[in-house]
Amino acid sequence: MLVDTGADAHWARENAPRLLRERGWDPAKADLVRRWFTGDFEPREYFRIFWRVSSAYMPHHGFRGMLRELAHGGWRTRMRREPFLFAGRSLLPGWSVSDRLGEISAPTLVVAGREDFIFPPHCQAELVAGLPHAELLLVDEAGHSPHDEFPDQVLPAVRRFLSAVPDVRRRPGS
Repeated sequence: MLVDTGADAHWARENAPRLLRERGWDPAKADLVRRWFTGDFEPREYFRIFWRVSSAYMPHHGFRGMLRELAHGGWRTRMRREPFLFAGRSLLPGWSVSDRLGEISAPTLVVAGREDFIFPPHCQAELVAGLPHAELLLVDEAGHSPHDEFPDQVLPAVRRFLSAVPDVRRRPGS
């Protein structure tokens, strides 16, 4: 399963700010998104920028929805400035696995929110097109965390997908 992802860093770094402006976001907030994904900020700015752009992750739930998720155990990620900055500045520029997607032979369910500004539906369609045995679940009105926003839609699809995947067991000698 792939959730909320893409095959390269290009889209979020270069197009997410433009997409947010097209959706009516304040240009200053869109610029914060650009800075967020490129690591163009100082460590002391990390949490301030995160809180200013966090509502974009869950567009129909906003800041309060994000706080509710955090209070209920969502986003169990350790939010650390230095690794995030290192990734934005050093690891993500030019990062792509698009040319290697065809090597993945496992059945794959790609789950994404239709309103995701980081990897919108056309990015998900490209991802699925590159995977030999993939299917796409787009969740309406969901942003970057459809599993958190609409678990009642995502979990049944995951159960269906997993129940349809053949039981692959390790062969002797492999």
